Amino acid sequence: MHFLDVQKTGMHKKLVKPYRRGKDVKKEKGMAAIVVMLLILSLFTNGLFVLITQVEANPGDISEAWHNTSILTITIYHAPAVINWFDFRDATNTSKMDQQVDVNQQYNFAVNVTAPNNWTEIEYINITAWYDDGSESSTYNHTLGGNRNLFLQYKNLTSGGTGGTAEYNMLWPHNEVTKGTWYEQVVNETCHNISLWFTPGYQFRYAPGDGSWSNVNNVTDDKRSWNFRIEVVTEGGNTTWVIGEFGVYHYCAILSAGDPSAAALPAYNATADPITLVHRANANFSISVNVDDLQEEHGYDTIPNTSVGLKGGDKTGASNFDGSNPIYIYGGPSSYHAHDLNGTQHTTNDIIFHCNIPYGTLAGTYTTNVYYHLRLDSS
Repeated sequence: MHFLDVQKTGMHKKLVKPYRRGKDVKKEKGMAAIVVMLLILSLFTNGLFVLITQVEANPGDISEAWHNTSILTITIYHAPAVINWFDFRDATNTSKMDQQVDVNQQYNFAVNVTAPNNWTEIEYINITAWYDDGSESSTYNHTLGGNRNLFLQYKNLTSGGTGGTAEYNMLWPHNEVTKGTWYEQVVNETCHNISLWFTPGYQFRYAPGDGSWSNVNNVTDDKRSWNFRIEVVTEGGNTTWVIGEFGVYHYCAILSAGDPSAAALPAYNATADPITLVHRANANFSISVNVDDLQEEHGYDTIPNTSVGLKGGDKTGASNFDGSNPIYIYGGPSSYHAHDLNGTQHTTNDIIFHCNIPYGTLAGTYTTNVYYHLRLDSS
């Protein structure tokens, strides 16, 4: 703070210069130093130094506020379908669940399905079946082969309304099973009855079950059976499924066998051309061959069956009959050749008979019966 001091000297007033206290001088020098320093710093920066003074506003009460830009999103998933009932049935629509059936007969899988909202939501009804090979952990195509797996499919082509436009396809196998017809009954706009028909071929895998068929629904608890799964797929990929089982009876047949014929001089070996044997078997099998002694057509002489032999099938080397036992071309007395995974019949086209004609045998035509024995494994 500055002071102005006036002194009176006689009639004149003397103006005395104001004086400053030491603190004020120091403060002014300090402020000058700060200003100089800021000016020097501004030479090295592009910005301006602005002195900011905090100003406090006092608007009073704020009693409410609004924010209207948030968005609520709800995603609605496609709901799964409901399988109300299902069955495996024969041609008379008699249930064959947990029972054995015959090959080369018509059967159908039947299912009643309710869609979540409208039948247009149904995309597929997939029916897979497979021989479990003694294990309930097995799955479709666990063991590949047309005689051990089945895949039927209902494909919905409906674009609106209550439905009824669809197609039936057998995706697997191609030859071992015959696709039949199919039926679709529209119960209402959400519920349909579907049945898909098929005929198992002659070598469709034998399945005896485990000896005591269970009648518990929607389980697979009988080993050595055919397991099946009915799966309904809706839009969005949701699936609903049920499972069941059935068995298959043994079947085998020898369809044809060639007639071997050969000629040679006594003391020589007569070898026939290869013949073909065609058979069917839906399980592991063995085939044995036997012959009687050959008789001359007029009864003048005989050739013992020990002079006759053969090879073919799994038997790659020729040998003669021993007079008592047959010769096995597949399997043995207690062993079996594996069941054919594919095909409706088995063809063996390399069976070659021979006869070691004994020295001194009379000239003539000798014949005998050839016995083929096809036997199936019960396991």
